[in-house]
Formats: sequence, structure tokens, C-alpha cells
Amino acid sequence: MKRLGTNKVLLSSYVWLFLVPLGARLLSKGHEDLLHRLPFTWQLWFYAACAFCAASLIYSTSCPPLVRNYDRFDEFRAEGRGSAQLLRAFSETLKRTLSPRDEMITSNFVTRFTLRTSHSELLPAQLPDANDPVIPPELQAEAFWCVRDLSDCCAPIRRVMCFAFYCAGFTLAGIIVLQNAYAVVRLSF
Repeated sequence: MKRLGTNKVLLSSYVWLFLVPLGARLLSKGHEDLLHRLPFTWQLWFYAACAFCAASLIYSTSCPPLVRNYDRFDEFRAEGRGSAQLLRAFSETLKRTLSPRDEMITSNFVTRFTLRTSHSELLPAQLPDANDPVIPPELQAEAFWCVRDLSDCCAPIRRVMCFAFYCAGFTLAGIIVLQNAYAVVRLSF
């Protein structure tokens, strides 16, 4: 879904949301015959743009930054990010998806990736200072993937809604393409 959420063509749907009604209005003033000869309907184009806008909005507001901004650990590391940012992303993910009382994931994460033996001091509400490097550098890549995978699974309802809007947008765009293809074939023969 990240490829769709960051696609430049789909992100331009916000522009089409305003250009389609404007174009329809301009063509309808004095050029009704031209408007009726077009092989597609302006309404389908507008609704496709609305669907893509809704999907893009859900993606940009709901997708965790770790998933949205980084495909690989080396990209994360290249920006100078490390232990503190991983712990912050872990904490934010837990706040989005789990009950604060669910300590199992926190316990597993802490004992697997940090220098601490107890997880009681590392709950989502009590993260260490940004200057306190807790995850050793040799474990940061594995910790990155653990946090990213956990983040990637959060907000399933919003993911389904985003997917549904993208499907609706592509279906409407497909109908427009088929209408245009049919019109070309009809006019050619």
C-alpha cells in the first residue's frame, strides 16, 4: 500500500478534484455538443478523484512514520537515526494498537534488544531519555524490522478503508479507460 500512498500520479488526485468540475463547467457553457460527444462522463472522473483523495488522506494520516518513510534499515540509519528513534516508534506503535497493560510485547522487545534485564522501566509511557542509548548498534537493524513489522500491522480498519478507496478509484478509472477504448473502436469502424 506504500507504493500507492506515495505514487505521484495518485497524489495529484487533489488537483483533479478541482479541475474536473471546472473543466465540466467550462465545456458546458456554449459547448453542450462537445460535452456530449466525449466518451467518458465527468462524474466518473470526479468520483475516481474523490476515491483516490480519500485513500491518500487515510494513508497520509494513518500510516506510521516508520513504515511511510523507510523501506530499509540503511535508509533509517543514513538519516542518523538509532536507538532513541526506534524506542519512540515502538512506544507510539504500542499506544496505537495495544492496551497499556499488555506487557508481553514490551517484555519480549526489551529482553531481546536492550541492555536491560527488566521491562518494568520501559513501558510506552516511560521511555528513556533520547540521550540514553538502550539498543546496542549491533541489534538496531533487527530491532528496526521488529518495530516496522509491528507498525505495519497496526490500524487494520484504516488499512481496509484505504484499500477499498484505492479499489474504487481504480475501478472507476478502469471504466473510463474502457469507455474511451470503446469510443475509439466505434469511431474507427
